[in-house]
Amino acid sequence: MKRFILVRHAKTEEGLHKKDKERNLVEKGIRKIHAYANILKNKIADVEVAFVSPANRTRQTADILFAHNPKTQICIEESLYAFDSNYLNFIQNVSSKWNFIALVGHNYSLEYTLNLLLQTPPTKRIPAKTSCVACFYSTVEDWQMVLPQNTYLEWILNG
Repeated sequence: MKRFILVRHAKTEEGLHKKDKERNLVEKGIRKIHAYANILKNKIADVEVAFVSPANRTRQTADILFAHNPKTQICIEESLYAFDSNYLNFIQNVSSKWNFIALVGHNYSLEYTLNLLLQTPPTKRIPAKTSCVACFYSTVEDWQMVLPQNTYLEWILNG
């Protein structure tokens, strides 16, 4: 079995005076992701690696969310900065040495992947709000075999 978490970064400052990758979390976002980290610390304790977009806001989100998990390796992944990609393709190329991973990224990619995995019809799309954290498991032994048909939602925080 393979498990993974999809995380949308927490609430950020407006981008009027900074480059997009340089935007930081605002206090409201920091408080929310800290609250989620406290709620989830036991549920995410076994995450082996978190693949994180290089944007400041995603790195800050990952640092807070996984602060209780000293074993979680944080890896900056440039391809997760894309806003129009399908994160499932990334998941299917993860090394088989890991069994529980996290992806910390952005909308539209995160919301698209969430709805793809949940197989929601276009008229019933679930929005991935800032700080959304969704955990899935797949009944397969190899990441290449992860598909919507064998992947199930374990839990979600999306408030």
